Formats: sequence, structure tokens, C-alpha cells
Amino acid sequence: RSMECDEKGGHKKVFKDSEKSYFTKQYTKNFSKIQTAHWQALERILDKAHKNDIKIILFISPSHSRQWEVLAITQGWGMFEEYRWRLITTNEKIAHQNAKEPFVLWDFAGYHPLTTEPVPDDPKAKMKYYWDSSHYKKELGDIVLDRMFDGNFSGGRDYPDFGVKLTSQNIESHLAKLRADRAKWRA
Repeated sequence: RSMECDEKGGHKKVFKDSEKSYFTKQYTKNFSKIQTAHWQALERILDKAHKNDIKIILFISPSHSRQWEVLAITQGWGMFEEYRWRLITTNEKIAHQNAKEPFVLWDFAGYHPLTTEPVPDDPKAKMKYYWDSSHYKKELGDIVLDRMFDGNFSGGRDYPDFGVKLTSQNIESHLAKLRADRAKWRA
């Protein structure tokens, strides 16, 4: 992928091309119809996992903050928040139906120093954590894994505020923090 960034004119160009695609193609669809099938599939997966004692760890990917801005512009910030609520309620509902604890649900998306890495103007400059606004590099993926599995193979313990385990008890405070972090980053 590094060569791809070089061939396409650097990270800034790749980011802009990716975001343009989301603006003009991916985020122009009516997600309510698509999402119904996705939520039903998630419910079936969670239910089967509970019934078969399979451990699942759910997480919201750490796309770059620019990706969340594209989503907010095209679909509205409410979708960003509604998605989290729906994940939590689905996870907790299916767990309750199976008399089990909900699966761990991590949120790595938002406006953290790792996810707001500056996109260089210089086409030859390399980003440390991202290929484009929706695809992150192994270096960030390793930090995510460290955080989820309480490891420190890639420096995950250096970022104790990166990633939040979401529940119905902490979602409101988490969303308020995301809104504040977003306002600060946008300023």
C-alpha cells in the first residue's frame, strides 16, 4: 500500500480521493434499508455465539477523524451516535435473551491524538498510522490489539485513553466526550 500512496500522489491525495468516493458513492445510499439486514445478521451471530459459548470481542474501528467528518456531513452526526446506541442495545438484548453477559464492545473511533494524525501536504511524507481516512496501518492495529487484550507489544499501554468499553451505563458520557473532542479538533 505504501507504493500505492506514492503512485497516487501521497497521503493527502489518497485521503481526498477516498473521501470523495464516500461523498459521492458509499454515503449517499439509504442506509436504513441496508442496515435492517445487517442488524438482523448481527443478532443471529451474537445469539449463535452465546448459544455455543464462543467469545466475541466487538469493536468500532479507528478510522481517521476525517472519515467521521465525511459521515457527519453526508448522514448527520446523529447516525454516528445512533450506531453506538444500537450496537450496545443489540449486544445487551441478545445477551439478556441468553442469560449471559454482553460481549465486550470497544469504541476506537473518534478524535484521539492517534486518529487525528495530520495528513501531510508533502506527497513524499509518510503517515505513521493511516493509508487513507478509512484504512489504518498495522502500527495502529497493533495498538488496538494491545488495548483490547491488555498487552503492550506495540505500546498500547502508552495510550490508556484510546478505546472505551461501551455499555448502556457509560454511553451518554462517552458521546458527550466525543462531541467535545470533535468540537476541539474542528476548531
